[in-house]
Amino acid sequence: MAEVERHFGVSLKVSMAAEQATSVIQTRLWWGRICRERGDEQAAILHFAEAIAALEQTGHGFALAEARRIAAGPSGRAMLPG
Repeated sequence: MAEVERHFGVSLKVSMAAEQATSVIQTRLWWGRICRERGDEQAAILHFAEAIAALEQTGHGFALAEARRIAAGPSGRAMLPG
């Protein structure tokens, strides 16, 4: 998992430096999904919350709804902070 974390970290750093909001959001969503698949729900929730917060500022309703669906996971309920 350390290598995966490193790759996501680099992706996030590069995307943020380039002000590529869409890439930042996608990185957070996929990082959250991988964390959930690996059993780290707490980390997943934090990544999902960051992605959703960014999407809420964009006005992209469909993308926001999809991010919320992903964050909810198979149970249909995510415990997002805030």
